[in-house]
Amino acid sequence: MTGQADRFAIWRVRRRTETELLMRQIGGPTASWFMISPRASGTRLSFGSALIPAPSGRVSLGYRGLTPFHRLYSHGLLRAARAGLSDR
Repeated sequence: MTGQADRFAIWRVRRRTETELLMRQIGGPTASWFMISPRASGTRLSFGSALIPAPSGRVSLGYRGLTPFHRLYSHGLLRAARAGLSDR
């Protein structure tokens, strides 16, 4: 085991460098990006997500309809992570 799997749950690694990771949902329109960068006070983790349009240029109505919930969920995760780090 090398710690460098090319799949995780519903995600497949699309690109990997020493500091960045780009993953795409298998069979779906979502992608996630992660990057680490050293700081004097530790390591910064940057991340983001995107809906990738089909070749026709469209994203399904179902995925577009879920976007507001995804934003709420993402903000909740960030608040929880920040609170957890503040407790240290």
